[in-house]
Amino acid sequence: MMPMVTFLIFLMLNVTVHDPVFFFWVGMYTILSFIVSYITILFIKGYKVVERER
Repeated sequence: MMPMVTFLIFLMLNVTVHDPVFFFWVGMYTILSFIVSYITILFIKGYKVVERER
């Protein structure tokens, strides 16, 4: 949920700024945050499964 909020905030900021370089970094940051959150969720789920099977 958090990456979505940050994405919306950065999107609103980009609309007000209109800077292509800034937009590029926002895109990079957004993609990175989504990947990191997704990996974290997968890792937590995998860890819970491993703990349950012990």
